[in-house]
Amino acid sequence: MRESFGGTLMLRFVLIFFVMYVTFLAIAMNFAKIYRIKNNVINILEQGRYSGSMESEVDIKDNLNSYFSKTNYVFYDSSVIEDIRVNCTDRFDDDVSGTLYSEDGHYFCIVNHGFETNPYYTVVIYQYIDLHLLDIHMLIPAVGETTVIKPKLGG
Repeated sequence: MRESFGGTLMLRFVLIFFVMYVTFLAIAMNFAKIYRIKNNVINILEQGRYSGSMESEVDIKDNLNSYFSKTNYVFYDSSVIEDIRVNCTDRFDDDVSGTLYSEDGHYFCIVNHGFETNPYYTVVIYQYIDLHLLDIHMLIPAVGETTVIKPKLGG
């Protein structure tokens, strides 16, 4: 009887460790996806602004929408969307506010710094973690900045 109790206890420890390990891997994979999306948004902004023609906001939005249509980064929960909206507008200084882009369920924040001279952008992509068993609900931002964007001279 003693050996079976010890074996059951050891099996429980192994199962608990396995569940924690799988949860950690799932969260790490989601973070990798969010940072990849953030980096691609920064690349789209930099490529659009570095081109000699200085693409319009509409062209950049079309490129972003085309990119997001290929990913599965979507929010449908209205409470999460409101948290993102508040986080985007309150995250930065009073003189600079974030612009929340929301196209087809894709929510991300872009802030333009230095409008005329030496412009650069801050991009915020959000990861929402909802662990029902532990009653944990977190909105975690992934923040990145473009380099200072200067258009090509001489075409």
